[in-house]
Amino acid sequence: MVIILEIAKITFKGGMRDKVFITLLAVSILCFIILVPAISSLSMRQPREVSVGLSLSIISFVSLILTIFLGVNLVYRDMERRFAHPVISMPVSREAFILGKFLGLSGIIGSGVAILSAFSLIGITIASRLYQSSIPMSYENFIAAVFFEFIALIIVASASILFSSFSTNLFLPLFATVGVYIIGNVTQAVMDYINSPHGTKLPSPSIYLSKTAYYIFPNLTALDFKFNAIYSLPTSPAYMLTVLSYAILYIIIVLGISVLIFRRRELL
Repeated sequence: MVIILEIAKITFKGGMRDKVFITLLAVSILCFIILVPAISSLSMRQPREVSVGLSLSIISFVSLILTIFLGVNLVYRDMERRFAHPVISMPVSREAFILGKFLGLSGIIGSGVAILSAFSLIGITIASRLYQSSIPMSYENFIAAVFFEFIALIIVASASILFSSFSTNLFLPLFATVGVYIIGNVTQAVMDYINSPHGTKLPSPSIYLSKTAYYIFPNLTALDFKFNAIYSLPTSPAYMLTVLSYAILYIIIVLGISVLIFRRRELL
């Protein structure tokens, strides 16, 4: 465990110093302070709702870019530049290497989401004071939406490490991780359509393929609480706990597969 935390610490420090990470955060902070209030002011009836929705979208988009960029590069870059060879040749198991990288990446994503969320509240406060909204701000829902967005990004991060654990080029884990994110956001809608009366008209192969994708890929739609945060709608604690348990179990399975694959990988 000490070795895992040490690898995570090194990974975290390296990621926080990354120029892409710093640049995206700086641009996003300016968007929260300037762009969010400006766009929200165009909606005189719902400035707070618009500012919350826009802020959550910016957090999601920027964090996704960071997750994919850093997640794909963490293992691949170390293997390509042979940084990982001296570490693995020491009394460090490959399991510790993968888990340390994952924890470090999770820390980077969490720090980025926390920083973005803090500055987004500034933009939301400015926008809320421009025009009074009829719906009060629910900070609990906002925090819940940000937290589950972070959990969704952790799932994507685990997928990026999975693909990087066996890939010998950069493009496979990059496009595969993007594919996981896209499919994870549409499988629930496709499944709902299949279960509707219109779904019976679909060809059987399409139905089987869609159901297979639904059970293999993560259901990221279940982790989306943006609508509740925007309109201050109540959230069920039991449902949130169920979704969180599902996410943790999925991450454990993906990391387990990553460890098994990386354990058998030949280091050239």
